[in-house]
Amino acid sequence: MIELRPHHVSLFAEYFLRRPKDYYGKIQGINLGQKFLSIVYPTSEYMVNKYGVDFTLGVQRLWEKIIAEPQTEIKVVKALDTICKSGCEEYDESCNIPDEGNDLKHIENIGIQIDKIYTSESLIGIIKSEALRIKIQLLSK
Repeated sequence: MIELRPHHVSLFAEYFLRRPKDYYGKIQGINLGQKFLSIVYPTSEYMVNKYGVDFTLGVQRLWEKIIAEPQTEIKVVKALDTICKSGCEEYDESCNIPDEGNDLKHIENIGIQIDKIYTSESLIGIIKSEALRIKIQLLSK
């Protein structure tokens, strides 16, 4: 089971919604330098600069697993998650403290619940629905 903090669910949503439509499954065998990452994943340049290329690629591989395996279970958690535990160089004790205000913002924006287990497919469905709702709101203004 993959565990994700709410703000990491938001990062996954950004990755899923902004990556090129023909990108599915192409992570292996391609030059994954910083320039390539910035094109595929808009947040990558920031992540590479803060966390390093290897960590950023690990996160990108996790995102691709979530997309490729629709029955993967994902639990939304308050504390350390799969990403935090996968070698984040910025990890310190403050990471163990739930960021209630920040998490609440992401929970409300996406419509997810703490401690709930989703399949990849259902989480992607929520992300798509929320993206469509926001797009419709913007078009109606």
